Amino acid sequence: MGAFDRIKSGLPGMDRLLDSIRMGDNVVWSVSNLEEFTFFALPFAEQAVRDGRNIIYMRFAKHEPLLLPMEGVMVMERDREAEDALRRMGKWREVWFVTCQRLLENETFTGFMQRILKTLEEVYRNPVDIEYTVNLDEHGSFVLNLVQCRPLYAGRQGESIRIPSLPKDRSFFRLQDSSMGSSASIPITAVVQIDPVAYYHYPYASKPRAAEAVGRINRYFRGSGANLLLMAPGRLGTSSPELGVPVSFAHISGFRGICEISDRRAGYMPELSYGSHMFQDLVEADIFYCAIWNDARILYYNEKLFEKLENLFPVICPEMEDLFPMFHVCLTPGLNYWNDALTGNTLCCYPEDAAQSGDITPSQAG
Repeated sequence: MGAFDRIKSGLPGMDRLLDSIRMGDNVVWSVSNLEEFTFFALPFAEQAVRDGRNIIYMRFAKHEPLLLPMEGVMVMERDREAEDALRRMGKWREVWFVTCQRLLENETFTGFMQRILKTLEEVYRNPVDIEYTVNLDEHGSFVLNLVQCRPLYAGRQGESIRIPSLPKDRSFFRLQDSSMGSSASIPITAVVQIDPVAYYHYPYASKPRAAEAVGRINRYFRGSGANLLLMAPGRLGTSSPELGVPVSFAHISGFRGICEISDRRAGYMPELSYGSHMFQDLVEADIFYCAIWNDARILYYNEKLFEKLENLFPVICPEMEDLFPMFHVCLTPGLNYWNDALTGNTLCCYPEDAAQSGDITPSQAG
């Protein structure tokens, strides 16, 4: 196509009026609302596809899209979450991704995927997580390549336990529909808390030191029989330290439970990827998971319950003085964790016959 070849707009009357659009023309429409602009944009896109050209629609704004994915039309959108993360790192740039909406609206494709997943689930006798690639031709036909398949063992879900009703002043947290794992009653003998605000303000390049500290705590208690609960901001195991503590499974392998904390002061949000290797490691190691959200799923959360207990972190990691304000590690004799998988109710609390955290002296805790 030549630089000054005529291009049809999809509106014959406008083509006659303008003597057509030429390649390279910068066309600006003055319209009073988006509906008016759609009147021009949609016919132009459809005409371009009929003429064998590809359209790339770069969607900047947050309004409803002017064009939906169709044959020959690629819709690109901004990844605002990734851009915000880069901004916090001082490395801001625009991040674009191609939407897969058209593929997900293809009932032939979604039906095919449902049959694959059902077949694999029957063979493995468990739900499965898969990774795949898909190639589409110009007619919408597709070829799918199965790259990886992982069974998703989710533990024993059919049991129910009784969760006691205890006073709030004896409770660490109570949650609804915010836990993963089987029904259980587990004594918690030590709690590791990472302060979300302190972690947020810690230098970006040094944040992996927090993961190293978790690993050292893990090794310190190894073989002691202690049931450790880790309370950490954001997304554990993330590769982006600004989103959470970038631990590996080796760092937390000895913990009995982990809890991801949402904190508005620092902008952290829990996000356990249920198809990830980390998720499978937690399930296979029988490590329970829960999350502290800033919504109705949190019935209550007393993050200061253990502040009077001796902080063992300086003993465990004496050379990490810069992390002393961030970490609090304490022994919690009598603390118990209950989770009822059938009702979604979770409680971490001192029972009536146990000493409260405020009643435990540092010498007793040590």
